[in-house]
Amino acid sequence: MKINRIAASVSAAALLSTAAMGTSITANAEYSVAGGSVTFASYITMDKEANVPNETFAYTIVPYGTNASEKASGTPTVGTAVFDAGQTTYTELQTMSTAITSKNQSTAGTTDKDAVTLATGKKYARTEVTADFSAVTFKDIGTFQYVLQETPGTEPSITYDQKPTIMEVIVAYETDTSGAVIMNNGVANLTVKAYVMYQASSEIVNGKTVYTIDTATKADGFTNDYDTENLTIAKSVAGNQASHDEYFQFDVTITGAKEGTIYNVDLTTNAQAQTEINGASTVIHVNPSEMTADAYGAVTKTFWIHHGQSIVIQGLAKGTGYSVNENKTTIDSEGYTASAAVTGDKANGGLNALVSGTYTNTTGTLTNTITLNTDKTATFVAADTAAPANNATVSGTWAQSGYGITITAGNGDTGTIAYAMSSDGKTLTEIGTPTIVKLASMFTSSAASTNAAMDGTAVDIAMDENTLTVADTKIIDDTTVTFTNTKQGTIPTGVITNTAPYAIVVLAGFAGLVFFLKKKKNEEEYEG
Repeated sequence: MKINRIAASVSAAALLSTAAMGTSITANAEYSVAGGSVTFASYITMDKEANVPNETFAYTIVPYGTNASEKASGTPTVGTAVFDAGQTTYTELQTMSTAITSKNQSTAGTTDKDAVTLATGKKYARTEVTADFSAVTFKDIGTFQYVLQETPGTEPSITYDQKPTIMEVIVAYETDTSGAVIMNNGVANLTVKAYVMYQASSEIVNGKTVYTIDTATKADGFTNDYDTENLTIAKSVAGNQASHDEYFQFDVTITGAKEGTIYNVDLTTNAQAQTEINGASTVIHVNPSEMTADAYGAVTKTFWIHHGQSIVIQGLAKGTGYSVNENKTTIDSEGYTASAAVTGDKANGGLNALVSGTYTNTTGTLTNTITLNTDKTATFVAADTAAPANNATVSGTWAQSGYGITITAGNGDTGTIAYAMSSDGKTLTEIGTPTIVKLASMFTSSAASTNAAMDGTAVDIAMDENTLTVADTKIIDDTTVTFTNTKQGTIPTGVITNTAPYAIVVLAGFAGLVFFLKKKKNEEEYEG
């Protein structure tokens, strides 16, 4: 969350002045409400090469302090921040949306900028969120505090803004254009006239959340960061018979994306939008400049590049999968030997992504073995050498649920075990006491609730030699995949040996002719 550049000090005294033009108002009466809402900003920052994802951020709003708890009834609601794939982004700060500056901040200037801090190489998108107080009945004029907070999501590519914000809404009499208080059945209407948002921190005191408000640091909304990676596919050839001009075909697939996500493809730096006809290639191919994920979060495109060229697919969300396949028919028919090297993220499976395999946790006399199969079936085995009666085996299915594994046994029983995963995707750590419904016999030992490491396996990425495919289920870093085709021929040295005698004869004859002509010339000069 960034420093607010729009919220000037709001004069509560001015806003709460009735300007009633002689109308008698009784303080602390039960007033009717004409409604009122306020709008704040939501931002998402990203690399300049990335596009905005389809993403929705949710928020909560709850009363805080005496006024909001005792002098108001009813519950305010807050909308969501909706971002659409490919929406407008900005590399420089823009003038803040008029939905915020003019409608809800009575003293805000019209040239205030969005409250975003942009690091080098970053850009941002923005949208607005409305907090609606129309269902709240205020019992008096004044300042009412509410805790506004973003609900953290589970997308590994997004760093969520989890700092709490205190929203102070200023409630005053609703007046008409002449300044007279609007009455409804003999009582005055109250409405939200303005708001100010402050950054805050929280702590638990005697079991209750207490907020410390930073009144020196205003805020206008929430800022989330979208972390993306670039995938580079490079082509190289080696050997004295390898063509440097031939274009080779690659099929690139992206999986696990958000529907509608747009990926830009850099063709101008080290590739071509359209291939050329040359001695090795007789057909022109057009390389796509972007890829768009379908309803299933997948997209496949075909590219053509030759030796020394590379394409860059930009803006893959952390945790997205990819596969790159070189056309094997061409490689086999032309006698090439194919290989591939990966730099960057070299492990198949990444941050917070569970892959199939077996994970074992041994603590004291208790060993828990978890087998996760690729078909989503699972087997959990608990073995306690000190208490064999506690041993249990449960079979069922598994699914990753946020930072946990959810198990559904064959009899329909379900349970969830929470785990943290290391950034290299190779170590699971059990967190706290497992929450198992009707599967408790697997974890009867208290030792099972300790933070014991569970060693798993994340396979290093290697090319499938049968299909010439390189794949990663979860990308976690900028990655380059270089495909090299090697074709080495043998120089036919025997040709030189067989023709050498003939060459010697020809050279000897030529030398004799030169000698004869020179001798004849000398004789003619002597006789003359």
